[in-house]
Amino acid sequence: MDLIRVEHASKKYKEWVRIEWNMGRRCNFDCSYCGAVLHDNTSKHMPIEKFEYAIKTMREFYKDKQIRMSITGGEPFVHPRIIDILKLFPKYGVEEVSTITNGSLPLKKYQTALDNGLDTLIFSWHFEFLREDHMKSVLAQLPRDRIKVHLMYLPGRLEEIHNVVEWLKDNNVKFNIRRIRPQADKDGNINPPFASGMAFEGAPLPGTNDYYNQAELDYMASFEKAGTAGVNCELFTKEESWLDNVNTLTKNRWNSFKKWKCMAGIETLMIDNDGSVYRATCRQGGVLGNIETGFTLEEDPVTCAKKWCNCAADLNTTKWLEPV
Repeated sequence: MDLIRVEHASKKYKEWVRIEWNMGRRCNFDCSYCGAVLHDNTSKHMPIEKFEYAIKTMREFYKDKQIRMSITGGEPFVHPRIIDILKLFPKYGVEEVSTITNGSLPLKKYQTALDNGLDTLIFSWHFEFLREDHMKSVLAQLPRDRIKVHLMYLPGRLEEIHNVVEWLKDNNVKFNIRRIRPQADKDGNINPPFASGMAFEGAPLPGTNDYYNQAELDYMASFEKAGTAGVNCELFTKEESWLDNVNTLTKNRWNSFKKWKCMAGIETLMIDNDGSVYRATCRQGGVLGNIETGFTLEEDPVTCAKKWCNCAADLNTTKWLEPV
């Protein structure tokens, strides 16, 4: 497929800036597929003053755009001042805020967050650690139009996953199923389910089917065929354009955009768990600074230097192939 352009499917989000903010590595889970570079149980919490400086700076720079803020971690809700941090977003006119959570916190904490600056809660359903009864109780008592579930597709739990899917459907909870990219060491040995992710020395292993058996792959394929992932990008060739999902790009290996121009840094921004600021999750264009020491944002598109664009958060950022 000779693509020449990719855009977000929503006109609304083409005109916004999407900021992904990793609040830190601190987490109360230790999933096998999440390595120490992404989570631990010892990192210090960022002071609220640093959050306020960063939010104020971004609001001033993107004064002509609306901001869509996505908070990740670690587990954002283990920060002792998470509610105060969330209150900063409406204070500085951030239009839309969502955050992920592993669902382990009390219902009252989530209700308070939704009342104080948070628009959407995205629950990651981690079968290795969550208490299913607690998760279901929390989800059942929150407004359906403000919650989503990312079901982490753990191998060896097909019957359990099927039951959870039916419960989510019966209770009108929006969800999607996420393939897991397991960690593997330098010899290709995969960290097995329920082993410590923090203690494992390795990196995510993309594109492998060895992690799942055929029945699990077939079940996942049935969801992909049904289009449960939803439309989130528009793809262009010289002859046509159509709406699709970014999974189509990775599945068909259409996600090579080396030497393409990309609006990372204009439509997107990424703040890493150490406070470093980048144009996007892919880190193209290098580090722009740090929220603790200061940062400068860019106004021009970046030329992609990576062979593959793999992050769903980056794939539908506007990008195009310059005419030769």
